[in-house]
Order: sequence, then structure tokens, then C-alpha cells
Amino acid sequence: MGNESIEIIGALTQQVIDKLDLDFEAETPIYIGELNVEHMRRSHPNDYKKYGRKIGRILAEPDYIGLNDKDESIEYVKSFGQFVKVAVRVSNNGLLYARSLYRVSDKQVDLWVLTGRFILLTKNEEQ
Repeated sequence: MGNESIEIIGALTQQVIDKLDLDFEAETPIYIGELNVEHMRRSHPNDYKKYGRKIGRILAEPDYIGLNDKDESIEYVKSFGQFVKVAVRVSNNGLLYARSLYRVSDKQVDLWVLTGRFILLTKNEEQ
């Protein structure tokens, strides 16, 4: 794994930190590595093929954000006519990595908003 290609694909914004009460600095980089991409391709090949190039945009301009209680991942959701979720996890060494990408149904998003798991972000919210 030492030779894995890793790049920055986004950054944690102050808005996301504040909304989710995260213990990170603003502009903490979000990375993606070859192993992350391979996992996405293998787990959800059609979703990755269609939306893989939009991961950076999903992280920069999410419609919804949330925290997954099970694995403590930060979830970013954006609608492209259908909702697409990118999960960002903290690695063992404290770095943030985009780990998964897949579509979620409108019904699932509605339920997560209703239960408070997802928070709708407004575009022009004052910081």
C-alpha cells in the first residue's frame, strides 16, 4: 500500500463542521486513493461509472450532509435527478478519505431527513 496514489478531492468546510459538530479544522483535506476508487468500482460499478467524476462536486456542493452512527462516516448527498451519496471516513492515521459512492432513493433521503440523520444545506447560508 506504500505506493498507492493518493490525491486531495475536497476539503471539510466550516459549514459542515458546524452543522455536524465535528472536531476538525476548516479546510481539512479529503483524500481519495486508488484503493478507495477500486472499492467504489467493485461495490457499485454502475454508480461509479456514472458519478465517479462528480465526487469532488458532491463534496464541495452537497444538498444534504449527515453522520453515520455505525461507522462515524461523514455523508454528503447531492441530487443529479437522483440522489448520490459519498461517505467520508477518518483513517487510522486521522486523515479523511472518500470511501464509498452510491445512489440512494428519494424515499431513503426523505426518511433520513425526517429522523434527523441528514441536514438540508442551504446554498446562501451566512457563515
